[in-house]
Amino acid sequence: MHKNYAKGIASQLSHSVSVQKKTTRPVSLNFTSYSGVIRKECENMGSKKWIFNTEEKPFYELYDESKLQKMIYLTPYAEE
Repeated sequence: MHKNYAKGIASQLSHSVSVQKKTTRPVSLNFTSYSGVIRKECENMGSKKWIFNTEEKPFYELYDESKLQKMIYLTPYAEE
C-alpha cells in the first residue's frame, strides 16, 4: 500500500473519532483491516488515545450477512 494512501485513511479515521467525541448520539466505531501501514500511520497520529475498536481481519470475514446489511462503512471505492 502506498504511504500517502495510508495517511489519507489514517486522517479519515482520525476525523471519524473526533466527530464521534462531539456527538450527542455516539456509535460504536469498529476499524477493520487495521494492520500494517495503516496501523502505523494511525499510531503516528496518536491513535493509542482514540476510543475505537480494531480488528486486523476485513469486515466481511467478521460479520454475517444480516449485520452487513445494517452496517455503514467507509471505503475509498464508493461510487458517490
